[in-house]
Amino acid sequence: MKKVLSVVIIMCLAVSVFAGCSALTGTINESKIVGTWEGEKETGFLGTSIDVTYTFEKDGVGTMPILNTGINVEAKFSYTIEEDTLTIVTDSEYFSQTYIYTMEFDGDTLTLTDEAGDALVLTKAEK
Repeated sequence: MKKVLSVVIIMCLAVSVFAGCSALTGTINESKIVGTWEGEKETGFLGTSIDVTYTFEKDGVGTMPILNTGINVEAKFSYTIEEDTLTIVTDSEYFSQTYIYTMEFDGDTLTLTDEAGDALVLTKAEK
């Protein structure tokens, strides 16, 4: 009986440790992403680009440009972070889209790489 109880306790501790590590990873990335990030995105129209600004709030919401329009139109979004994956969901009366990016931080630089392999490099804006 003692062996069974010991095994159960060890398994519970192991699960708790792994769950805690996963939650910590998400918290670290979320705290890193909060703020305003600026960059430049090619429009695909005659080699032109537009300035883009992403703003991430602490509560999992923010604003971003709608990149497919070729002009800098802003949309509100909600976001979630799981390890190094950022999921952004815009849902408004006129526009609904889900974006999935792999995130990579390098100091004040954030690189968002989409599923097609296209990268958007953003720099943390001054406070």
